[in-house]
Amino acid sequence: MFNKIFEGYRKFLTEDEEALLIEGRKDVALSRATKGIDDETLKDIASSQMERLLDADPSGKQKYANWLAGQINKEVFRSIKYVKDQLRGDMMVADYIDSVRASVERTGRELARMLPTYHKLAERNLIDKNINKYDEYTDWSYETYQAQKQFEEREKLKGMEAEAKQTITTLIDDPDYTLKRPDSMAASCILGMGAQWCIAATKSQNYFDQYTREGKGFYILELRHLPLDDDFKKIALQYDSDKGGYSDNTEPSLIWHSPNETQDEEDVRKAIRDNIIMKGFWNSQENPKALKKYYNKGKRGDENRQELETILLNLGNQLDEYQMAYDDSDVVSKPEILENLKTYLKAADLDGEDLDELIESLDELVSEEYYNIIGSAHEHFSENPTGVSDEDYNRAIEEAELKHFDVYVERDFDGDGNDYISASAGFDFDVEDVVEDNVDTDDLENFLSKALNDEGVWNIELYSDGMNVSVNMHQNEYYDDDPLQRFTSFLDDVKEADNVYEEVFKAVVQEMKDSGMIASESLKSLVKRFSEREYNNFDVDFEDGNVAVSSRLLVRLQLPKELTSKSRYLSKELPRPKTSEDPRSFIWDFMIGQLRSTESINKIKQDLIKRLNVVFERALKSAASQLRLPLNEQEGVRVPEFKIDFGAMGPREQASIPPKQTSGSNTWDIRDKFTYWLDIVLKGNETPEEIAQIEKFLNIIDKEEFFEKIRQYVEALVNNQLQKEIIPAARKAAADTISREKSTDELSDLAERWRRFIK
Repeated sequence: MFNKIFEGYRKFLTEDEEALLIEGRKDVALSRATKGIDDETLKDIASSQMERLLDADPSGKQKYANWLAGQINKEVFRSIKYVKDQLRGDMMVADYIDSVRASVERTGRELARMLPTYHKLAERNLIDKNINKYDEYTDWSYETYQAQKQFEEREKLKGMEAEAKQTITTLIDDPDYTLKRPDSMAASCILGMGAQWCIAATKSQNYFDQYTREGKGFYILELRHLPLDDDFKKIALQYDSDKGGYSDNTEPSLIWHSPNETQDEEDVRKAIRDNIIMKGFWNSQENPKALKKYYNKGKRGDENRQELETILLNLGNQLDEYQMAYDDSDVVSKPEILENLKTYLKAADLDGEDLDELIESLDELVSEEYYNIIGSAHEHFSENPTGVSDEDYNRAIEEAELKHFDVYVERDFDGDGNDYISASAGFDFDVEDVVEDNVDTDDLENFLSKALNDEGVWNIELYSDGMNVSVNMHQNEYYDDDPLQRFTSFLDDVKEADNVYEEVFKAVVQEMKDSGMIASESLKSLVKRFSEREYNNFDVDFEDGNVAVSSRLLVRLQLPKELTSKSRYLSKELPRPKTSEDPRSFIWDFMIGQLRSTESINKIKQDLIKRLNVVFERALKSAASQLRLPLNEQEGVRVPEFKIDFGAMGPREQASIPPKQTSGSNTWDIRDKFTYWLDIVLKGNETPEEIAQIEKFLNIIDKEEFFEKIRQYVEALVNNQLQKEIIPAARKAAADTISREKSTDELSDLAERWRRFIK
């Protein structure tokens, strides 16, 4: 019982003493932080930052307090000196107080931020526990940062090891070397540890996945007997889909040694040779394992490491020299090295008694191992090529979780083994009300593009095929990129469109309605109503958002004599035209252009409407004699002038000028037929009374006798224009053209005569 009481009392005293010790450290730290500072404001700055650091101390015992106080005190005086050096030395404290405060606070934040990290690393013995060794906090902060990065690197690699074990394919596991293929970034990092390859990078961007998707495969050769830091300890053999799996060429497309520089076949052979020699070197020693540990202990530049490099270099150089010249004096002058070389080659289990036989055996073994390595790699890559699989694309589509789009992928390979991708997702506007014959695909694309842009979707390429509009991607121009990355970027764009699909769809449908691509209920009823009547001379269509009851009027033109002439002479008064354009062709084009002109068409339309009104008025009185129509059919009939659309389509067949050669004579291929249209246009907003009037009007003019009279009247109007206005104007224009040409020719002749005179 007394023992327990004593132990409790002792523990109480110990805890109390520790608390007093911690408080004492705080007091000392606060005192040191303000040491030598006279100004009270500056003292307060230093004290406040020190209080902050004491609260941030993760040790719980203020073990870092004294060092932290020293750093704060230094920063105060360093800041004062910096300000005075930059400006002037006679400054008052008030002039630089804000600058010092900012600097000290910045230092305090940095110390407080890095202190927990340092404490954790020190507890794991990953950094020097003696914080007092650091004179400047910047050195301490840098080393803490580096130690933390190394710690994170090791933890990252630990996390990779489990995955790497499952994704490493071992092709060769020989006592002298290994050949393995990484099938994941983790495996590539583990196998490539110590090399500077971008496929093994852990601190910077790693390109393994990208290169793999581009069709590149990597095989890591590790030569077991070379020193750990030898440039050729690890060699990466790269095979490409065009040069590996799709070719009989067994050689890798590229070879990389550890410093990440490309090598060639001879470099690999030399590395294999050095590996065999080093095997003999280790085997010839009394304690090979201990010697390996000694030589591999340090990094490049260490004394023991340099010693090993010298040995290897000398052996390789002597071997090269010996092979090049047996009687070379330098070779003879170093018999001890040659003797060592002979010893090492024997220790490498090579056949032969003398050096020549051993070297021959070495060369054979080097070739054997080299072809075994590249042959194994090529065969494996041929059977297991890399690149983006169909499953990869399908997985990306599934992960996009599109609600409205189906994405279709078409892929092929170009001649170099690169992926050629074409992908599309579609909008389908084939709704019930669409009149497909009236759809302008360019307009539809514009509607969709505008609607998408209004919703903030821009990165799209549209292509319409009827009612279907595709969002497309073609990848044939970017071979250096990751094809899967480009595909997922495309899916990102599609996803944006998918999210606003309903809003965009509604906006486009409304635009289609407004433009007449989609018929309203009233227009659909009109199309049905007029189609059921089965007119003799009219067709019913939905065009440009309206219902058009259309007819064609074929008229015969009274052609001018010039268009049937066999000669290019239009007049005896005019010289032969030199223009490349036949004057007769000029007249034809002029005439057709005038007939198609708005002025000409409006004249004919107005005259036609006037004539129809006159006819209808007369028909009320003399139907039987003129149109043979029942009077009850004519009652209340008016010409719907505002509903009539009249226009010119053009000649039935374009003329062939110059004349066509037939049976040895020249004839003009001039068709004197010219087509006009006469439409009754309904917009869907007509009253029942107006509809009834239009129906009556159409019933009358659709009769063969009446329709023929309309055609004849239009024909007469057209030819009247031709003879009185158009043909005379065409003749004059042609004559003016020939006259200008004549004047130009005369000036040219004058100039030529003047040139000869001067000469």
